[in-house]
Amino acid sequence: EHLSSALRVSAIGRGGFAAVTDARGVVIAHSDESVVKKNMNIAGMISVQQGLKGQEGSWNETWGDREGLTSVAVIEHSNWVVIIFQPDSVARAVVKRMERLGLVMVAATFFLILAGQYLILRKLTTPLDKLETQIKTVARGESHCEIHPDFQELVPLVDSFNKMAKRIRQRELALKNSEAKYKAIFEGAKEGILLIAEDGSRILFANQSMVKLLAPSGETLQNRCLGQFCPGTNEVSADSVIRALAANRNKTYERVPLSVAGGDIRTMEVSASMVKLDDTPAIAAFFNDITHKLEMEAEKENLERQLLQTQKIEAIGVLAGGIAHDFNNILFPILGHAEMLADDLPPQSTQYQSALEIKTASLRARDLVSQILAFSRQSEKQIIPIRLQPIVKEAVKLLRSSFPSTIDISINIDNECGSVMADPTEIHQVVMNLTTNAFHAMQKSGGRLAIRLKQEEPSANVLAIWGLAPGSYAVLTVEDSGDGISPDILDRIFDPYFTTKERGKGTGLGLSVVRGIVKNSNGNVRVDSRPGEGTCVTVYLPVIDTGTDLKEQTPVEIDPGGTEHILLVDDESSVANMEKIMLERLGYDVTAVTDSRKAALLFGSRPDRFDLIISDMTMPGMTGIQLQEAIKAVRPDIPFIICSGFSDKIDNGSSGLLDIQGYLEKPVMKSEMAKIVRAVLDKAAATDAIKDSR
Repeated sequence: EHLSSALRVSAIGRGGFAAVTDARGVVIAHSDESVVKKNMNIAGMISVQQGLKGQEGSWNETWGDREGLTSVAVIEHSNWVVIIFQPDSVARAVVKRMERLGLVMVAATFFLILAGQYLILRKLTTPLDKLETQIKTVARGESHCEIHPDFQELVPLVDSFNKMAKRIRQRELALKNSEAKYKAIFEGAKEGILLIAEDGSRILFANQSMVKLLAPSGETLQNRCLGQFCPGTNEVSADSVIRALAANRNKTYERVPLSVAGGDIRTMEVSASMVKLDDTPAIAAFFNDITHKLEMEAEKENLERQLLQTQKIEAIGVLAGGIAHDFNNILFPILGHAEMLADDLPPQSTQYQSALEIKTASLRARDLVSQILAFSRQSEKQIIPIRLQPIVKEAVKLLRSSFPSTIDISINIDNECGSVMADPTEIHQVVMNLTTNAFHAMQKSGGRLAIRLKQEEPSANVLAIWGLAPGSYAVLTVEDSGDGISPDILDRIFDPYFTTKERGKGTGLGLSVVRGIVKNSNGNVRVDSRPGEGTCVTVYLPVIDTGTDLKEQTPVEIDPGGTEHILLVDDESSVANMEKIMLERLGYDVTAVTDSRKAALLFGSRPDRFDLIISDMTMPGMTGIQLQEAIKAVRPDIPFIICSGFSDKIDNGSSGLLDIQGYLEKPVMKSEMAKIVRAVLDKAAATDAIKDSR
């Protein structure tokens, strides 16, 4: 009963029971006392059978109409078996409660563990995240940022990283400085610099100098082909030249033409070498514009040629002076004797005409010497009213003998053409230069040379084009049927030393001299030419109003003479004799001496014996100037005349400055000699009369 009471209060649950059986399986205690009273045997239950065998455990079993869980325990030292039966509804509810409780406890434990891990990881990962953020900041290029660790354990790592970042900053700064330096060099270089693909197909980079040269409007050169800037057929050669320069270290530079903005062609001096650009082979090409340098070199060569020509002309001038002196000394006796012979012969005789021809030829030779001196700029200009007709005829007459028969010369001269103000020798030179140019143009194949002279009043249009003043002009035209002049060089034909003739056939001064002479006479020169059709040169010279007709014959004047005593000094005996005869025919008393030093001694012995001194300029022993100084030292009032074949120290303009009263240029005609001598003597006599009256 006590055991049943104990079983009755045990937490078995609704529908369950607790019982104790003996060794036979008879219930001796039960939570329901009525079952004990029934003396119920439950040995048929599987759990009871296992318990009676001494096995403990739990088995699923059916009690009545209820299924449940039976648990068995064996009481030691007895054969009793304790049995507890619980229906499934009660047993599983407990299990489920236990499961739920277990799950709750597991979940709570899991969450507690996670929270702990989170807190631990957060404490660990926060500085790591901060470190990662700072590392990413440095990785983005902000290497100036310094990392500060939150854990002592991270200090060695962070210090190493900060040192690495510092080195990166230093390298970046050095790289930036280097980049800035090389960029300044690259962009600031006056030479053009291009980086070109290895195959030469495209431009990778260009500095500002190259951009300004090839694309000043701002368009990019990148990815363009250098061949686009090569004129004509030079596209392939320019690219190949640059590639060859880059490949050949022994070749320093080449010259290539480039077509720059505006269409100009520039000559570039190019050097090139292979470089690597981001591990990709490329060509660095350096361009130096030498166009101006080449122009300067060409100008220098031209100036050197001009200097050489000038030196040649200067040498010719020196030679011309010597030739003029000697030649005039030779001409003087010829001209003088011819003139005196004509004076002695009757005008109707053949000998008279021959004497006149000799005189004319001598005068022509004298003019030729004057032209040589004019060419070498050693004679004075004589700007006087002249008629062009005789000068043109005389020049053509001289040229006919030198022209081949393949050139036909036609002359059309208007005798009514008026006079002009010019130097006769220079006008003769104009005609000679123009006709000589025409001859050279027709020298190979022959042709026709037409020379025309007429007077006309150019139209207003012509006056405006050629810069001429209104009025009448003597128009000289020299036209040939030669090769003509190319339009490309037509505007250069008046440049000094410019010539298209072969070496040795021209100096390039002919047309330059012509224009200078004509311009000095207030005229102008016009050239019309077409290749293959010939050239026409037209010279305009303003006609002057002389007031008289120069064609009229000047009345024959009698040469003035006198009876004064003249000391004549000349080292050439033939000239001295000629002058002596000429002066004696004029009535003068002449003492001729061929040694200037003897002349000085002779004058010094009797200074009052002579009324006039006539002396040559260039003589051995004492020159004319030295003789004049010696004589003037003895007698200052003695008139002195220099008669020279040529001298670069004296002329008509400078004779007065040297205390020389007159100047004669050999060969001298008798009439010229008579006028000068008489004029000097009369002036000296007048001076003496004034002194005596005082």
